[in-house]
Amino acid sequence: MKTLNVIGAGRVGRTLASLWEEKHTFAVQDVLDGTIDGARAAVAFIGDGSPVAELERMRPADVWMITTPDREIVPSADRLVSADRIRAGDVLFHCSGSLASTELARAQAHVRVRMKAALRLQRERPHTAIDDAPAVDGHSR
Repeated sequence: MKTLNVIGAGRVGRTLASLWEEKHTFAVQDVLDGTIDGARAAVAFIGDGSPVAELERMRPADVWMITTPDREIVPSADRLVSADRIRAGDVLFHCSGSLASTELARAQAHVRVRMKAALRLQRERPHTAIDDAPAVDGHSR
C-alpha cells in the first residue's frame, strides 16, 4: 500500500486522509499541522499516522498532500524540496481551488533533476562488472 503524508491537517486534510485510511487507499504515515496539538488531533480523527512538529522530520512517502491555507502551499512545497524529501516517482498535490498545479513547479523541477541524476548514475555504474560476470558454458574468463 502506498504511503501518504499530510501537510496541513485541517478539515480538508483530515477528512480526505480519514476516508483514504478507512478504504485502505493509503497508509497514512506522517501528519503535520500548524501545531503539534493540531497534528495529534488530526491523527486521532484519521485513526492512523504519526504527528510531527516539523516538516523536516517527515519520512519519505509515496504521496504528499498539501492542504494548508493557500498562502502556505508554495512555501510548504519549497520546504519539501529544500529538505530533500521529494523523490523521483513521488506524487505531490495540493487541494486549493484557486492555485494551479504549476505553483508546484520548483518541486516538479527538483524531481526531474533527481531522475536525470539517477539515470546518469545507472549508466555510469553498471550493475555487474564484466570481470564479475558468470562463466559461459563452464569456461571462465
